Amino acid sequence: MFKALLKFKKSRNGWEQIRKEIEEEFVQLAKECFGPDLYAILLYGSAARGMYREGVSDINLLILYRKATHDQLAQFGKKVGSMIRKRRITPLLMSREEFLHSADVFPLEYIDIRNAHRVLFGPDDTASLDLTLKNLRHQTEERLRGSLNQLRQILVASEGKTKLLANYLRSWSGISNALFRALILLRGKDSHSMDPEQLIHSLEREYRLPKGVFSAFERFRRGETRDPMELAGNLLKSLELLTRVVDSLPEEPLEEAV
Repeated sequence: MFKALLKFKKSRNGWEQIRKEIEEEFVQLAKECFGPDLYAILLYGSAARGMYREGVSDINLLILYRKATHDQLAQFGKKVGSMIRKRRITPLLMSREEFLHSADVFPLEYIDIRNAHRVLFGPDDTASLDLTLKNLRHQTEERLRGSLNQLRQILVASEGKTKLLANYLRSWSGISNALFRALILLRGKDSHSMDPEQLIHSLEREYRLPKGVFSAFERFRRGETRDPMELAGNLLKSLELLTRVVDSLPEEPLEEAV
């Protein structure tokens, strides 16, 4: 318990050390590149949820503009490229119009953004997103089926070699906390304030999954020694079960807004 508290404190300190750099330097560079066409910059993801872990978490930034040329985008990349690499920044860039009109395609990501974000510049349009559980179910099923296909491809590509499979699994991004939150939301439960451990426990309970599979995978990605073949098999079974359940969810009760 004491070690966990120390780790959490270190993570908070790590975020505080770079927060000012993101809020001031990064935002200023964006203003210089896009000028009056820059509309808003929002922080979302683990940093916005207070769960940032230095060296592990990405810093997710939504950058909205009124319009942008290819020259502006290239210049922006030139100015912030080193900071993006150093701070593990994942920028999501689009026009404000694209953002508001793509909620039916990306409800999983946008629900996550709307439920936990901080405005670093400009107005906050997240409340204007038209988000429905019907669209969320469709995207969640698509994401699960894509993850299943990726995992099967990883098993084939590893050629039965344990070390190669371990490397592929550690770099695989087929499952995420955002996906888990969407799955729990589809069960009618509020998940946006749950930490990663609570998410997994809730997911196992709501979908009657074998216990410990996703937790074991998370520890494996952090360096814990585990049989990668057994782990991949357990992940495959859990994802297949989740996909079948989501595919069987009824359409009609999911029409209400999220």
